[in-house]
Amino acid sequence: MRYDVLLADNDGTLMDFDRSERIALRSALAAHGIVLSEAMQRRYAQINQQLWEAFERKETTQEKLRVDRFRIFLKEIGGGVDAQSLSQSFLDELSQRADEIEGAYDFLREASARVPVIIVTNGISSVQRSRFARSRLTPFFSN
Repeated sequence: MRYDVLLADNDGTLMDFDRSERIALRSALAAHGIVLSEAMQRRYAQINQQLWEAFERKETTQEKLRVDRFRIFLKEIGGGVDAQSLSQSFLDELSQRADEIEGAYDFLREASARVPVIIVTNGISSVQRSRFARSRLTPFFSN
């Protein structure tokens, strides 16, 4: 069977979002004087996952989700930090990350020689664009 195009999800398929997120969260919290523990990391991930699921059910907006995940998280850990400020720090840090999943580069190089590769993502567009701009994978994507 021959395909005319390859649609590839970015996060978790090509880029290692979990790694990027952990590093960005640790850096953003550190910039606000908070040391991230493993338990805190797990709790943030749960809160974030619940809000993304709510977003997919159209129960919240992406803009609200960006801040609410930190508002809820900070309330639980007792952090005296502004959720909006922490959210922006996190997005800035995440925008700098383009961690690849092992084998993604070789896969895209080979696939793009055969068919156009189009990336799909439900991530925050400004963050994803910045990550793509830093990634060595980008030359393999079709416009």
